[in-house]
Amino acid sequence: MPDPKFLQHATAVNNPLAGQGITLPGELGYAAQSVPPETVTPGASQVGAAGTLFLRRMSLPGPMVVSTLAQIISVAGATLTANQNFAVLYDGAGQLIGITADQSVNWTGTGLNVMALTAPAGSPGLGIDTPYCYAGFWWNGTTSPLFARGGTADIALVNGQAAVPASQARAVSANSGLTTAATVPLTLGALTKIANTHGNLYWALT
Repeated sequence: MPDPKFLQHATAVNNPLAGQGITLPGELGYAAQSVPPETVTPGASQVGAAGTLFLRRMSLPGPMVVSTLAQIISVAGATLTANQNFAVLYDGAGQLIGITADQSVNWTGTGLNVMALTAPAGSPGLGIDTPYCYAGFWWNGTTSPLFARGGTADIALVNGQAAVPASQARAVSANSGLTTAATVPLTLGALTKIANTHGNLYWALT
């Protein structure tokens, strides 16, 4: 039997912003989302270095079990290295919760990409009991895919004023030199604020 402290799926919600064009994640069957889908625009023109873990901090409505990550690929990647392209989920304490299967084929297409998560050895499982989490990815190959993102605002607006530490920023990078699933860190390394718009990615959790 599932632990009752974890939500098993998103439930219907009353939207206090009804009529203002803002959709809450529960209305779409998601548990949480990084930005409202109405604000999503095509992928950024600038992409981070291969093998680097790029993360988007997301606020959560409460404890939950997460089974999938969803993202939108707006420009397909090319010649991605097999078994070296992954998406991951960390809790707010920086502990690895789940990892997807290799995305080197999926990321050479476009459109909505829903990825199942599994809990790797050494992780606490797919339950999150922190106020926020980090959804992220790394890629390797010739040309990175470009993911849909929340608006075209300067990333500095997303990450707050200069005095806001990276630990509280919403678009960050962490570990580098990542290749296969075996290289995924169980705990996030030092966080660094991302300086370009590809950090403001659209993610959804179910």
